[in-house]
Amino acid sequence: MMATDRVSFKDTNNLAKSKLRGQVRFPPHEHLDEVALQEVRRHRVTPFGNIHETCLHIPYNSGKKDFFEKTGRESFEVFKYEFVSLEHGTEYAVMWDYNIGLVRMTPFFKCRGYGKAS
Repeated sequence: MMATDRVSFKDTNNLAKSKLRGQVRFPPHEHLDEVALQEVRRHRVTPFGNIHETCLHIPYNSGKKDFFEKTGRESFEVFKYEFVSLEHGTEYAVMWDYNIGLVRMTPFFKCRGYGKAS
């Protein structure tokens, strides 16, 4: 889910941007209390406050061709933000489809040291 299509430009954080496609049913939640904002700063979440501007169009490319049959869609329309693991200093990208709510869970497991299940 990392390749992008029809990228219009990149911002100063090097996050690719595209135009919104379809209805935003799952917007980013960026109105937080001070305790949550402290954690956002600690984990260097970018582009916090502007996540809604970081849209990506990602065509679904896989040997599994049942995605269209299950969803009626051939791509993901996602918002993206990045955060840094405090333990390792590693940067992780979080993406979710703002039309249908699918969330890419991999970064949450990887930042805690869990790999793919065998």
